[in-house]
Amino acid sequence: MLNMLIASMTDTFANVQTDAQRDLALARAWIVARVEHNSMLTLDFRKKTYTSVEVVENPQDMLDKWELPPINEVSRTLKRVQATLKRHEKVIEKTNLKVMERLTQQEKLIKTLIDEMKDQRSQMPPVQNIS
Repeated sequence: MLNMLIASMTDTFANVQTDAQRDLALARAWIVARVEHNSMLTLDFRKKTYTSVEVVENPQDMLDKWELPPINEVSRTLKRVQATLKRHEKVIEKTNLKVMERLTQQEKLIKTLIDEMKDQRSQMPPVQNIS
């Protein structure tokens, strides 16, 4: 259950990060387009300034390429998740040990009570039928 919660949180974080990167790329593109469009420079500003021009037919492909987080960021996130899982496993293991100890104590107590009841029953005089 805990693993499912962690996986769900990790997936949600990845989706939020992807959306944030996409929004950042779109905001940058919009700012550059507005600056170039409203500048007082000549119409060929882009051609004169940039040595290479990449024509983008499908912006979604470009955004998909940009939105992938760097490998080292993914590795760091994965290491943090693994460390968290290890901590949770240790806590669960300690809790399981405590539960097992208590169960053992309860079983011993029940056995002791049953033995005492048997001893008391054997010490009682037999019941006589009155007819």
